[in-house]
Amino acid sequence: MRLSTRIIKNCWITVFFGFVFTANVFAGLTEAERYEMEKLQVLVEKNAEMSQGQMQRWEELILKDPDNLRKIRQKEIEKWKDAQRAEGKEIDQVGIERKLETEWNDFLLEKNKKIINLNEQNVVLFLKQIRDACRIENQNKQTYPQDLNTLILNSQANIEPEFYAKIKKIYNIRYKKTVENYQVLAFPLNPGQSGNKNFLLDSENIFFTIDGSLPTLNSHKIL
Repeated sequence: MRLSTRIIKNCWITVFFGFVFTANVFAGLTEAERYEMEKLQVLVEKNAEMSQGQMQRWEELILKDPDNLRKIRQKEIEKWKDAQRAEGKEIDQVGIERKLETEWNDFLLEKNKKIINLNEQNVVLFLKQIRDACRIENQNKQTYPQDLNTLILNSQANIEPEFYAKIKKIYNIRYKKTVENYQVLAFPLNPGQSGNKNFLLDSENIFFTIDGSLPTLNSHKIL
């Protein structure tokens, strides 16, 4: 199922259907309403392209009166019924609801894959930033930093503390300095939810495993 680029860019906050509501918009909705709203978009994505103006009108209507959520969803279901009538088919209310649930489950699976993929890409980016920062540290001091906090606080390191904070919410990062080198291990905090891969940065190269085992220098290498 297609997910817009806008969704992917905003999934650090929350991923919503087809278009992205701000945190303030969802602050006015209950969990049940939010669930129904996301299901509604799955239905819409399958049947029509919505203009940005229409999306904004939906937001305004739902904020004005949460009951409009039910009305909008029912309207979309009626569109499905009209399409069935136009094709000479018998109206299948149960089938429509079942199809909506199936597509909703597919949407959740696809959304989770996108989130995991983005999380893992960001972890790899973070490990590359650590590698570059350690190179600078070693060139200047002929040694590697004792810990990550020391490295990140170094003004020459191109690592934003905010980015590090986000990474720590999805992956467990372990930095270890050896006599002549260093290693960084990264494990998802919630395997299958925040990530699938375990990573190992060994000075120059990044290795990973996808079966939950500890990465080694013989594991898959990121080129």
